[in-house]
Amino acid sequence: MDVSNLLKVNSLAQELKKHRFAESSEDAFRQAQEAIEPRKQAMPLSESMQVDRPTAALEIRKVELLLEQNKQYVDQQLSLFRSTINQLIGELNSVRSQLGKFSESHPIPKDKQVPLKTEPKVEHPRQGNFKPEDVDIQKMFYFGNK
Repeated sequence: MDVSNLLKVNSLAQELKKHRFAESSEDAFRQAQEAIEPRKQAMPLSESMQVDRPTAALEIRKVELLLEQNKQYVDQQLSLFRSTINQLIGELNSVRSQLGKFSESHPIPKDKQVPLKTEPKVEHPRQGNFKPEDVDIQKMFYFGNK
């Protein structure tokens, strides 16, 4: 037994004991060793070949049947998806054509804008249109004694 197989057996034995598949460490080690390195059975080759051939043929046939059923199911689902997509495309095209007819036949009338009433702007005395003649600088500044 090489080091990598020994490490695998040891880790599997720990897992088996952790999950209570084995009652003792020795039992866990034996189960892990059998799982990693299965022992060759002492059964004669002729008997094992006779037993394996029919079961292998049955298993192959079973797998073929399962694959065929899976293929039929996938084909059925794909055809269902295709028909659904085609139906949605048809509905989308009909909605687009109805929308095109509606926009061409019924132009939307726009409401005329009513001009806003402009209020006469009252000028603020501090921001008015003053001319230099309107304001006497003598009135703005006091040059006399305090």
